[in-house]
Amino acid sequence: MDRELESRLARLEQQVAELLEENRRLRAAPAEAGAAIGRRDVLMGAAAVVGTVGLSLAGTRPAQATSGTMQYGTGSYQNSGTTYTGLQSTNALYTLGVSNAATSPSDERFGNGIAASSNYGSAGRLLTDTTSAGHGLFAEARGTGHAVFATKGSLGADPNKTGHALLATQNATDSTYAAVLGVTKGSGAGVQGRGEGTGYGVWGEIADAAQLQSAVYGSTEGQGAGVEGRSIGGRGGQFAGKRAQVRLIPSTVNTKPTAGKRGDLFVDSTGRLWYCKTTSSPTGWVQLA
Repeated sequence: MDRELESRLARLEQQVAELLEENRRLRAAPAEAGAAIGRRDVLMGAAAVVGTVGLSLAGTRPAQATSGTMQYGTGSYQNSGTTYTGLQSTNALYTLGVSNAATSPSDERFGNGIAASSNYGSAGRLLTDTTSAGHGLFAEARGTGHAVFATKGSLGADPNKTGHALLATQNATDSTYAAVLGVTKGSGAGVQGRGEGTGYGVWGEIADAAQLQSAVYGSTEGQGAGVEGRSIGGRGGQFAGKRAQVRLIPSTVNTKPTAGKRGDLFVDSTGRLWYCKTTSSPTGWVQLA
């Protein structure tokens, strides 16, 4: 026990002793000056001081679990039975702070501030109240790692092939917000998909045959292409469709552009199809249909 705790305990013990002595004197004094102080009231005051002693020393005592004593730093899980452990505060920053000071974990699985596991349910469940503007999960990485890293399986455990590494669902049927939004302020992509097996890098799918919207939509407010496809060894684009492989939406003008780039295809408002053979030349356009 350190000196500060010993000093605090000594002060509290002195307060208890003084209160008990006052209680003894009051009980022995005659009740000639009016109603005597009730024994219950005095003892409640003593109990409050004793309770303060208990609270002051709470940090040095193990918490109780249903199957025994809860202890920290044992390297084993303590059983709290069929009930849960709750923690609540009104602190503006956080309710529980956990820090791991390990400086050289062997890989991204170690050196965690919090580790959670479950045999059958989710390892972690995070939620906010319906009136809250806070996030279900706020992750911030200040080093070279990812803010969120999701993986199926690991170096020490073979992955189950069922289930996604990351699944996001927007449950409100009238919502216009995306299930996943990627925002970049640099030169990287807002969303990037990479295939290292036989799967696609990015796959857009509409799972309702009655819907009319496109499975993949690209839009830009700049001068670049809405959608760009590029292949090192194959074709830049490949299309298949029941009604048409490709549709060029007619322009609102009734003739070809003044200038184009070699390879452009253009449909004017009258339905004529033009092909640009020479870049930036009014005479470089050839009518194909």
